[in-house]
Amino acid sequence: MIFGGVREVAQRAKVDVAVIHARAVRFPWLTGPARYTFNAAEAVEVARLTNARNVIALHTSGGSHFREGQDKLRAAFPMPA
Repeated sequence: MIFGGVREVAQRAKVDVAVIHARAVRFPWLTGPARYTFNAAEAVEVARLTNARNVIALHTSGGSHFREGQDKLRAAFPMPA
């Protein structure tokens, strides 16, 4: 579920570049259900909501704390030919 503040920004501001923290980071043993980054589907939704001309996905490599692999994020944002 996308936080309401993200939707509000998308409605109020023109977004040229969206920097999206991705790969579904959570630390359930430390902070319970708190979420730190978007999953791939949410990242796509944020990109669409903001109608950003450019999207930069952060956290694209490394780390065992990622809940989704790079492949899922790359598949969600296919590169133009």
